[in-house]
Amino acid sequence: RTLEINLLLQQVMARQSPVRQSAEEMRISLAAEERYLSEKVNLVEKHFSALAVNVSAVARKTARLRDKGDALAKGINEYADAETTDMGTKLKAVGECLAALEDFRQAQIDRVEAKVLQPLGNYEAVCRKAKEELQYSHSAREKELNKQRAVDRARVHDPANRQKISQLESALQKAKIECLRTTTGFEDYMEKFESKKIQDLKVILGEYMHAQMTLHAKALELYTIAYQNLHSINEQEETEVSFFPFP
Repeated sequence: RTLEINLLLQQVMARQSPVRQSAEEMRISLAAEERYLSEKVNLVEKHFSALAVNVSAVARKTARLRDKGDALAKGINEYADAETTDMGTKLKAVGECLAALEDFRQAQIDRVEAKVLQPLGNYEAVCRKAKEELQYSHSAREKELNKQRAVDRARVHDPANRQKISQLESALQKAKIECLRTTTGFEDYMEKFESKKIQDLKVILGEYMHAQMTLHAKALELYTIAYQNLHSINEQEETEVSFFPFP
């Protein structure tokens, strides 16, 4: 504990400017830094929330498209059941391909909800935690600032009272140590926050794109099979069977 305090005290002394800052100068400097950090957190909160809203809208529209696709596949299958020739068999294959595609579309929706929407939604709590850390750091800095103001006032209004000034300077030094401990921890926290934000953004949007690519690859595969079955229907044979069913 003593070693930690000594190290922090050395850092405080190293950080102190050769020209002593007034309490007002400290207030302005700290306010600017806190405003910058607060804006960084607010930016993440705003845009991650907007991404969640937009991805959710895409998922809802995809679900409606899935429903329409299911209806189309069902209609083709019903038509295939009504046909007694080879065309019915080929249409059945087409309908099954389209139905399978909608199953993959549902899997895409499930993946987006689990791998994209849920992590984006988690950032509300992440940003709230960052704001709490910022407030904790602000409180420690305010305490140091108030101690600095007390020292400044004593030096101006009661310069002869060395005992009082010494006591105030001692309290200020303790506040500086605590502030350094808090702000150093907060700086580390914000560094990790920024790094995690980038990593998470890459993973989240990557999952969205992977889900899209997987669906489109399956869609190309299934549409190719459906197309081949559709165009393998022999018009001449079907016409002969339809109009001349009896020998």
